[in-house]
Amino acid sequence: MENLNESRELIVINQLPIIEEQLAQAKLMIDERTSAALEGTCTEENYKAVKSLRAALNKEKKELDARYKAVMEEVTAPLKIVQNKYKECVSGYVEADSILKNRINMVENEIKSRKEKEAREYFDEIAASENLGDYISFEDVGIKVTMAASRKSLRTAIDEYTARVICDLAMIKSQDNADEILVEYKRTLNASEAILTVQNRRRAIAEERRRREEERERIEQEQLRRYEM
Repeated sequence: MENLNESRELIVINQLPIIEEQLAQAKLMIDERTSAALEGTCTEENYKAVKSLRAALNKEKKELDARYKAVMEEVTAPLKIVQNKYKECVSGYVEADSILKNRINMVENEIKSRKEKEAREYFDEIAASENLGDYISFEDVGIKVTMAASRKSLRTAIDEYTARVICDLAMIKSQDNADEILVEYKRTLNASEAILTVQNRRRAIAEERRRREEERERIEQEQLRRYEM
């Protein structure tokens, strides 16, 4: 296939320096006119003449601005035609890129879907054999199935996550109030946080019971003193 970038003559730019030359000549005239206008001073005697000169210079600029705008429209009109032709010329690239992108995406999505299916099946096997189904799901593992992800890397991520959960559950089951801790663990999947939550809750309950007992005893003592009186 011929590489179009190697052909320097595919797009040829023809530039005429006429406008640039005309502007250079106009600048010489403008510099001469403005320099002459600035040589004199403005006094009460001649300020009207200076105003007329200023108005004349502004009129000249306005006329030059209008001519410049007209020339630019004439110059850019062919350029716009070229731009439209170029867009039409390369439209085949754009269309081909879109079609090829969709075809590639379809294949890659199929590959990633197959990888995810295999990873889910592997997770389900471990979850079933280790009785983890009540605690975690495949989504909890947090793996992202990409084109770069290999079968080995996905299985390693699942192995590491499930191994951590197995260790967490073993530690929790050795604790007092294991059932209560497991309830918290299901919510957070964080063993230390679950244990601490239950401990704090139990401590708060015990403190509340102690406070109520002290309050009950205080009321009984108060009533006893009143009875003795």
